[in-house]
Amino acid sequence: MFTAISNIAARKGRDFIASSFLALGAFYCLANMVFPHSVCDSFGCRAVQSVPLWCIGFCYCVCLFLAKSRKRGKLYPALVAVGVVVECGLVFYQVLLGLFCLACLGFGLIFLFFLLFVPDLPSRVRTGIFVGGFGFVVLVGFVSFVLSDMNPVVSGGSSANPGVLSSSHGTAVVFEPQCPHCHKLMATLRAKHLAEGIAFCPQAWSMSSVAKLANATCGPHWSAACVIRTLVLVRANNRCCSRRGISSVPALVENGKILEGEGRILAYLAARDRNPSRRSSRGYSWPADRWNGSWGGSGGACTAGEACE
Repeated sequence: MFTAISNIAARKGRDFIASSFLALGAFYCLANMVFPHSVCDSFGCRAVQSVPLWCIGFCYCVCLFLAKSRKRGKLYPALVAVGVVVECGLVFYQVLLGLFCLACLGFGLIFLFFLLFVPDLPSRVRTGIFVGGFGFVVLVGFVSFVLSDMNPVVSGGSSANPGVLSSSHGTAVVFEPQCPHCHKLMATLRAKHLAEGIAFCPQAWSMSSVAKLANATCGPHWSAACVIRTLVLVRANNRCCSRRGISSVPALVENGKILEGEGRILAYLAARDRNPSRRSSRGYSWPADRWNGSWGGSGGACTAGEACE
């Protein structure tokens, strides 16, 4: 009898802890809906998270809590399984792009603690979750290795054959496939013959951008090798831009200096082209204070998670 009472108490305790984590998850999503980027304002957070995504997370926590409270047959374990699949998909999405949203991973951590304490799951569902979780960790490790920016298949740097942003490039322009200002800038540079000696390095803030870049560089009939090369390329540039603090595109990178915005970049490159005598091995020798944004306004730029200017 004492054992039975202890088991009931332990079960109720686990149930209370699981419900608490669900409530915490719902509050966490609601806070991010009302105050976007309040938890994390990094480049990765701006690129990955969105208000609709937090709204879905809030509704999921509420539905899961109601299903858990009413013990509706197969609905409750089915909702738990769906949550696991979606969370794994979101993490995998971030791994592919090399953009990590700490706010999103924070919700994933809350959900993980919920899974550790949740009672009333059929044993086959619980076993499937943890076996699948182990397989997912192995998959993420393998994909991270394959898409490492040390992969030797990545090269290039021209507007037709984009490359990886690195210190070996004297002058580089970072662009995003779905940024209209980037395409306008590259077209202007080619038309005015200013593109010579400039490396063009693409980012990708979404998988649709990856698809657009792959379509432009590989043609309409993609191959697995082409898609992998594209992912390697954008993942390396996303990580590099995140480290350097590049938050908008197009961005000009020259000898450690960064200039963002179509108008500023065109003004700088046109001035450099008109004054070849003032060039040096370190680039155009313009006063350093002209890199602080005084090149006649941005002239158009796109920022992750925001509408283009």
